[in-house]
Amino acid sequence: MNACHSKRLLRTGRVCAVLAVLLAALSAAAARSGEDEYTAAARRRFRPEKPAVRMDYSVAYRLLGLELKQLANARVTAVEGRWPDPAGGAARPACLVDFVLSTGEEGAEAQRGMVQIFNRITAVLTMPDLNAVLFIKRSKQRISLLCRRKFVDNLEIYNLETGALDYACHDYLFNTVSTNLVGADDLARQGREVSRFLQILYANYHDEQSLAAFDPETPVYIYTEGDLVPFRLNFSRERDAVPALGAEIPALYFSARPHRNARGRGRNFDMWAASFLDVSLKSEQPELISLARNSLPWSMVPLRTDLGLPLGAIRCFLTGIRAVPPAEGQTAGLRAGT
Repeated sequence: MNACHSKRLLRTGRVCAVLAVLLAALSAAAARSGEDEYTAAARRRFRPEKPAVRMDYSVAYRLLGLELKQLANARVTAVEGRWPDPAGGAARPACLVDFVLSTGEEGAEAQRGMVQIFNRITAVLTMPDLNAVLFIKRSKQRISLLCRRKFVDNLEIYNLETGALDYACHDYLFNTVSTNLVGADDLARQGREVSRFLQILYANYHDEQSLAAFDPETPVYIYTEGDLVPFRLNFSRERDAVPALGAEIPALYFSARPHRNARGRGRNFDMWAASFLDVSLKSEQPELISLARNSLPWSMVPLRTDLGLPLGAIRCFLTGIRAVPPAEGQTAGLRAGT
């Protein structure tokens, strides 16, 4: 084997190793697109009262400021309504959030690819405090890169309706069901952190005094990679103009880094976000603007997010936003390019 050929193989091995790392991080971030009986039952039970908001994102791998590969499409759909009480009591104001990530089509074409991820997370959150009542995570992943092979097909259900956590994990590859969960208390705390995190973003977005008074040493806890990790937030005092929706949208930028006392394995990430109302005004969609004016005042829309990797980053950026009828907002699945 000559030296030139050896170098080419070495470069190829490095590229595949990098792809394996970034795709593993990507697959850990979400859950599958296909509809399962538990997600379908949650959708049937939820009672939407407003149009849904659908946000579409493109997910790409970047290195040295260049976009090297478009990896997936993502969709976030949120709709406000009511969640019926299982004991027959009054239905609670709630929000149904559906996050779908897909690397492409399922079926024969998917089987020929080296990497296929169809992931989905569906959550029911109480309003206005955004505490989780139900969290369903469906994961189906097929990764085959050189010596790295990973196959995942499971469903995790976190049910907090009674106040206590009822957990089950169905592993369809091994035909097993597990009810053991490490870190249940940490997950309960994470549910309370969602509302606080959004309110911190909103306060710093709208109020210069809040920005000046914010103490970056006060951590925000995010459950990631199996650990509840404290993150240190640093906000920029200047607005960044982020290209989105055919316009330049002034956005609040912040960086999140694992706190120096963190024991978990959290990764650095950066986010550019604007208020739902300001984004809807830029979209010039009357129905979306009306919906934004009647939503929680601290609703924020991520315009761009960079997830740090050992080499490069995964970038997720907004490509579209619109109001859709509740029935459409609750339809299942995501296909590449839609």
